[in-house]
Amino acid sequence: MKILFSSIVDLYKSPHYSRLHKFVEYMVEKHEVVVTSINDTWKGKKDNKANDYREFADEILKNIEYVYTTKRQISPIIQEALSSFFLAEKIDYNEIDIHFNYNSMVLGNSVTRSMIKRKKPTIFDVADDLTEMVRTSPQIPNILKPIGYRYSKFFFNDNLKRSNIITYTTKSLAKSLNVPDTKLSFLSNGVDTNRFKPIKVDRETYGLKKESMVVGFVGVLREWVDLSKPLLAFKKIREIDDNIEFLVVGGGPEYDYWCNFIKDNKILGVKMIGTIPYPLIPDYINLMDICLIPFKDNLVSDNSLPLKLFEYLACDKIVISSNITGIKDTIGDRVFYSSEIQDYIDIISGIDGKYERKTGNREFVVKNFEWKKICKNLENIMTHLVGE
Repeated sequence: MKILFSSIVDLYKSPHYSRLHKFVEYMVEKHEVVVTSINDTWKGKKDNKANDYREFADEILKNIEYVYTTKRQISPIIQEALSSFFLAEKIDYNEIDIHFNYNSMVLGNSVTRSMIKRKKPTIFDVADDLTEMVRTSPQIPNILKPIGYRYSKFFFNDNLKRSNIITYTTKSLAKSLNVPDTKLSFLSNGVDTNRFKPIKVDRETYGLKKESMVVGFVGVLREWVDLSKPLLAFKKIREIDDNIEFLVVGGGPEYDYWCNFIKDNKILGVKMIGTIPYPLIPDYINLMDICLIPFKDNLVSDNSLPLKLFEYLACDKIVISSNITGIKDTIGDRVFYSSEIQDYIDIISGIDGKYERKTGNREFVVKNFEWKKICKNLENIMTHLVGE
């Protein structure tokens, strides 16, 4: 097959590994792969470690054809809005067998329409609550949010209507789509369990005390992440027992905010690591005893299924998550759930006492959420649609 992936994420320049990277990496082993995306020339400029990731991305993407909407350094909003114009003569759709639209509303829609003209199938991958992300995005001025929301809603619904199959990550997302069950196909997030696994890491090499309890978060510091409750809980625990440390691994637009939050609240024992090369993430997870998924209480979070969940579990770590419906529906009580500061205090303080450690999580993930199995499922969906 010759597969065309469309994406709002620039896979070369994004400093973060995504679901689509894994799909592309898997498919290129057996099929011809073309990726089209906006040209995200400004991504990672504030992140001095982003280039470390790009070297990793270059290795994944070296055997694919990559088509940017434009080589010019112009706004992503303009690139997205004019994607049909920009791509008019850049892609020979007659050579493409199937289109996979990853979380892209306008760009993906223009490609889907071109595929329909040639009676070629499209899969629309809904991995997040896209329209809600537009409605609540801090990057969009408040005065423009109602227009942006209606605009995105139109293209989102049109993608649902025109696509042959809609893949989704959580039951709550599927329920919100209002499309026939015959068009829906569950395609979970997952993890490479050969990369993410329990390993011994020398804590002292990373400036941590050998015998301390380490609580940590790994991920991009975006607007849906809320570290306030676990950090304030950590502060109270540390006032009683300072043999505990807190790691925040990851950069992003909210990095400075959380540095200031820690300073303003006089929270000691916290290390802000910033962005690290993707291959080192398993090392940092294995430094931790307890791993966090502290998200805000909103629709974007509630419909999500974070990659970090499976990476934590594959490393056999204790996980404390916000009350996220997507996580509860997927893995149930294999993690602890917390909504208040006192919840974090009780769980963290009671891990070696009244709270029993969860067991068998790595085996559960290996059996059900290995990326190779998920990618094979996607390949089967594509093969069926193409008729091979």
